[in-house]
Amino acid sequence: MRRTSLGLLLFIVLNLLLIGCRQVTVDPNATRVLFVGNSYTRQNSLPGQFRLLAESADKTVQIGRSTSGSATLGHHVSEGDVAELLTELGPWDYLILQEQSVLPTSEDRVQQEMLPAAHALHELGQAAGAQTILYMTWGRQDGESVQKVGFESYDDMQTLLEDAYQTVATELRIPISPVGVAWQNALAKRPFLDLWQADGSHPTPLGTYLAACVFYTAIFNESPEGLPYHGEISADDAAFLQQIAAETVLNDPAKWGLPQN
Repeated sequence: MRRTSLGLLLFIVLNLLLIGCRQVTVDPNATRVLFVGNSYTRQNSLPGQFRLLAESADKTVQIGRSTSGSATLGHHVSEGDVAELLTELGPWDYLILQEQSVLPTSEDRVQQEMLPAAHALHELGQAAGAQTILYMTWGRQDGESVQKVGFESYDDMQTLLEDAYQTVATELRIPISPVGVAWQNALAKRPFLDLWQADGSHPTPLGTYLAACVFYTAIFNESPEGLPYHGEISADDAAFLQQIAAETVLNDPAKWGLPQN
């Protein structure tokens, strides 16, 4: 009898903890952003860096994330995690979609995998009242010749990524946060900037900070220049990356499907 009572008590406590983990206080004055992707989003906590950057501009932001390692958008569709987050922890203002880093370089996979998955997630976001934004990532530091997919340089890979994200954005009529292009623009001015980790793929704190600045600019339609938050990087690097983000997004926002001032 005692063992049964203890078992029942443990069951109740565990369920209360699980319920508590799902509870969230929604601030009606906050901009609420749900990030969906993989380690490119999770590394150095891009959602957290975006929130801290926005808070340094006296903006209230709430974030959510679903960032399984190496996950494709199709994975998120089949797992049902995004649908659950949208319904149980909503409402959300923005749904950010990041595809696996290499998949968009294949035109066949864009049409057969990326586009249908983005469409499905976009419809879920629409039903929940969220604006979908595509998170365009960056090319590998040395391209992806190891996988023999037809290109050997960073610039070649970046061109394919940009084309793929533009194709999906045009088809679904949704905007892009052009992080990958911002990386390219930053490297054009400072070729030895350490945006990649040693694996030549994942972002350093510099790369993540630049991504956060691009999202700030795309979501709030204003420059991050002069914002005091710079996280783990130097104030000089932060000022440079803030400028790059502003120029990339605001010089031609229509190119990315974003509103113009």
